[in-house]
Amino acid sequence: MGGRWGRAGWLLCLRPVWPWRGTWGPWATRPLERVELDHTVLDLIVVDEEDRLPIGRPTVTLALDVYSGLPAGVHVGYGAAGYGAAMRCLLHAILPKEDARTRYGTTNGWPVYGLPETLVVDREPHLVSGDLADACGPLGIHLDPTPVRRPWFKGAIERQFRTQNTGLVHGLPGTTFSNVLARGEYDAEGMACISLTRFRKILHVYLLDVYGQEWNRGVEGVPAQRWAAAVRRGGGQARERARDGGGACRRIERGSALSGGSALSGGSALSGGSALSGGSSQGSTLCHTGARAGVVGGCLRDEGPRHADGGRHMRGHAVPS
Repeated sequence: MGGRWGRAGWLLCLRPVWPWRGTWGPWATRPLERVELDHTVLDLIVVDEEDRLPIGRPTVTLALDVYSGLPAGVHVGYGAAGYGAAMRCLLHAILPKEDARTRYGTTNGWPVYGLPETLVVDREPHLVSGDLADACGPLGIHLDPTPVRRPWFKGAIERQFRTQNTGLVHGLPGTTFSNVLARGEYDAEGMACISLTRFRKILHVYLLDVYGQEWNRGVEGVPAQRWAAAVRRGGGQARERARDGGGACRRIERGSALSGGSALSGGSALSGGSALSGGSSQGSTLCHTGARAGVVGGCLRDEGPRHADGGRHMRGHAVPS
């Protein structure tokens, strides 16, 4: 294999190079050293909270700490991925999330917060247009767009999305699965029964009580334990970044650091958590047994029935009311 790049050039295109953890992308040596941010359209149809009719597929924006494998921030909303969703996710990653247990009924807290050293994004226009770089610059965050056609440069978050789909989303009623062959004759719209508010709860329980507590092959450990161990053994830099994050959040709320983004005008409304939390924490307490079935069953318990028999049917079985 030759061509204008030669054999060495083609090898660089086809396989990862140092410094990498196996084949999962560049690694990190400490918490918040490298945070990857990306969007994905959910393989799930959600319903309106009032009339229970299908609305569409929401978009999840996630920031992932590469060192620990723990999510740093998340934003779930409708519409195409854009600058506003990216900035809300970044703000959520910087802010402390001390109310995760009470707001979402999780067993475990969300320990990750603070300023990333490097924020890795792909080359979507809204991420490389300059607004995001202008927002990150005053905060001391280095923005690192991935090379063209090199998805493994943010392999950690790509792998997380795949795990999230197979471990959670594809087991929920109303899933569209990853393709038409996997979906078969399953009626995703007819079976949809989860509202956006309820899905946010399901997602938080999954991220903190399941994904964060299971062995992660990419980081070769349990994400929550890796984060806690790094902080215990003198993660002074992580604590310093967290303290810096507190000041940054105050600047964000005043609008000075993120003045380039009109989507975040009036940042005080965001600081209250309403835009990030997606609504009140009404409804019954979620079941969080650590097993995926428990997560799904517990979070669906107070969703209104979509079928005459009062059950919510998943592929092959029903989730009882």
